[in-house]
Amino acid sequence: MDNLRSAVLPYDVGVIQSARANYQFRVTVDTNTYSVPAEYAGAALTLKLYPDLLCLYHQDRLIARHVRSYDRRRDFEHPDHPKALLQQRRRARDQKLLPRLLSLTPKAERFYQGLDKRRLIVAQRINLSSHLGEPRRPVVPPPPAKSPRPPHNQIGRFTAFSDRRRHFGSFAFS
Repeated sequence: MDNLRSAVLPYDVGVIQSARANYQFRVTVDTNTYSVPAEYAGAALTLKLYPDLLCLYHQDRLIARHVRSYDRRRDFEHPDHPKALLQQRRRARDQKLLPRLLSLTPKAERFYQGLDKRRLIVAQRINLSSHLGEPRRPVVPPPPAKSPRPPHNQIGRFTAFSDRRRHFGSFAFS
């Protein structure tokens, strides 16, 4: 019996499927999305599914490996996959700053809510979160907007009445 076990080669139980990465360099598997390197956005890929792992290949070359999740509608991104894209596109980099800030520590969310209470504008929040490790001068919120001056004819009845009284002297209507 032991001779039979040693003679049998391990069997690959992976299920092979074809897949295509979308424009956000994600592949959908059972309602979950998994990232691939950004340069493979829109590319035809080969997906190999295992019970606990999934592997993505492009022309027989392994490009991504993720732990398989049986949850629903979750997004799994490897931190190295968007790097090339983030270096090219500043706006994409700015959109990733808030989730990166919130993933640092559980206290980061409370910190961000404190910024929100102080009503700092979004660009200042992003700037502040991108320089967490560096010393930075405090960000001062902009002054509140002044109310516009009313038009000349709507200054008020009393002002207009007192002007008439001054002009007409004793002939003023009281």
